[in-house]
Order: sequence, then C-alpha cells, then structure tokens
Amino acid sequence: ALLGPNQLSEVRYEDLVKDPVGQMRRIYEELDLGEFDRLLPALEQYAAGHSDYKKNRYEIAPETRAEILAALGRRGDASALPAVFGAFKAEDAEVRVAALQAAVMLDREKAIPELLAYLKTAQGEDAEMAGDLLGRMKGSAVLDRIAKVLPDVTPKAQAALMKVLAARRAFGHKDALFGRTAAEQSSVRVAALNALSELADAKDLPRLIKLLLKAEGDTELAAAQKAIVAAARQIEDAEKQAAELLAMYEESTPE
Repeated sequence: ALLGPNQLSEVRYEDLVKDPVGQMRRIYEELDLGEFDRLLPALEQYAAGHSDYKKNRYEIAPETRAEILAALGRRGDASALPAVFGAFKAEDAEVRVAALQAAVMLDREKAIPELLAYLKTAQGEDAEMAGDLLGRMKGSAVLDRIAKVLPDVTPKAQAALMKVLAARRAFGHKDALFGRTAAEQSSVRVAALNALSELADAKDLPRLIKLLLKAEGDTELAAAQKAIVAAARQIEDAEKQAAELLAMYEESTPE
C-alpha cells in the first residue's frame, strides 16, 4: 500500500549532519509528530555534545578502485565522469591509469580537454598513457588541440604528444614542432626533431640545417641529422640530393 502524505519524510544524511536540530524540526512537522518544542532542549543538548563528532572514513584499496573505474568505463554511464576525472589526481598510478582509460570509454569528447589539462602536470608513464589515448582518437580536431597545447604541458607530455603528431602524419602542424625545437629542455628538442624526421620535406631543409648547427650534445645532433636525411630524401632527383643539401648547408654556415 502507498504511504500517506504524513507517513514519509525524506532526509539527506549530509543535511542531517550539518543541521540536526533544523532537520528534526522539519521531520516532526512533515509527519505531524506533535510539539517539537518539548523535545528541543534535549535535542540541542545532544547536538552540542556531539558537535566534534568525526565520521568514519573508509579507504578503498587501490586495486579495488582501479577495478571500479574499469567497470564504470565498461558500463558507459556518463554520470560517472566527475568521479572518473577526480581519480586523475589519485596517488596510486594504477588508479590514475584506470581513470584515464575509463574517461575515454565514457565520453571521448569530454575526455579530451580533461586529458590535455592533466598533461600540464603529468609525468612519466602517466604522460605517455594520456598521450597514447589521445592519439587513438579519430579526427583532425584532436590533433589541432594537441598542437595548441604543446608549450603548456610537461616535457614528458610534450614528447608523448609530438609522437602522436608524427604517427598521425599531422603535416599541418610542423610549425608547432619547429617551435618546440627552441624549448629549454634538451629532451623536448630531441623529441621535436624526431617527430620532424617523420614529417619534414625538402622545403624544411634550411630550417633543419640551422637546427643542426645549433644542436647541443650528441643525442640532439643525431636527431637533427636524422631529420635532415629524411627531408633530403624528399628531393625528387636522387642524384641532386647531396648537391642541394651541400648548397643549403653552405648558405646556412656563417662565413
């Protein structure tokens, strides 16, 4: 049988903890329980005696949290997105990885800005995982957003995202890669040169030669040489490759 209007009163636990006296007054009125003021002194005394009460806290094991996040992703319930995004900041790497994967499974479009924002602080394998997930997303729009955010993310994330641009053959974003060859961190400059070795063509040779002349350290020098060789191969006449490359080198070398 259905309950009558004065037989049920709903209360949120959070509201009861915040204002026990006020919530009890409301319940008494809704259920028509009688004179609340007779109960008030005892209730106020009870509430005052428990004002410093601390709720029990339950810690979920990292592996369990990761399993829950994976299950949420498989269910496809987009209402779980706020909780999933919040787990990006978890202390445990297993939880963070599960959250990243679940976010993409739940809503790719909403996940893109969250992943890019996450990469502003992401390090190590987290950055590589987020970059890999972004790289799997179809369409050119995600590549545009990757190129735009490059200067704002961590060095490790920059390297991961530049790999994505190279793998996706994002020729329209070569300027973004050339921009990162001026980065302060050598690892970023090397990553940019490695990406350019996949995308550069003969027209880019003068810029690459200048980068070769400015290269710092063996690793950066090797990356610049690799990019130059790859770009030189785009010269249509194979017999002229060496001659044209030498001419460009001489033009770029100070007298």
